Amino acid sequence: FVDLPLLDAISPSMRAVVALIRDLSQSHVPVLLIGEHGTGKQSIAHAIHLNSGGTLDQFQVRSCAESTPDGLDPKLLPPAATLYLSEISELPDDCQKKLLEILAKQGSNGNGHRELRIICANSRDLDADVRSGDFREDLYYRISGVCLRVPPLRQRREDIAHLITFFLQRYSEAYHRPLPTLSSSTHKLFLEHSWPGNLPELEAA
Repeated sequence: FVDLPLLDAISPSMRAVVALIRDLSQSHVPVLLIGEHGTGKQSIAHAIHLNSGGTLDQFQVRSCAESTPDGLDPKLLPPAATLYLSEISELPDDCQKKLLEILAKQGSNGNGHRELRIICANSRDLDADVRSGDFREDLYYRISGVCLRVPPLRQRREDIAHLITFFLQRYSEAYHRPLPTLSSSTHKLFLEHSWPGNLPELEAA
């Protein structure tokens, strides 16, 4: 199992996510990741990709707000890849139709003639968008066969100490500086903060 540092966890909520990553890596079924901005949804998608047994060569990230139908043309997509679609609720109507066509051709079990894995992510539930007609209901059911909810940092406080060490090591190596040691008061402040910005806010701090 290929692990990523940001996914190392001791919290029950995140350990459950890692266990699901192991299972999801064994198939190519579409996955929908729901979680606040900065909770690590792209890292989770990348971990699923890395543990797929080497059948998928590329990991491509697409911003749905900037997507065009041509960009989702099956002929232009790589033959063996994981396609990560960020903020799927912002996908334009014409692109929603194109994505639905791609998923329909993949087959009900996610496998088609092309080795293409679709992983979608959104910072909020899509139910309201479906009810308002802003998001296609048939597409929603296609992408949400497996829906994985990613906990925010405030719900996985047991992992904060590890994440602090990870970021300190990253930047001490990048700037060729000794690994700093936080004072007990600073460490306590980090553990008690609610981190509304999740991982990016912790990294910036």
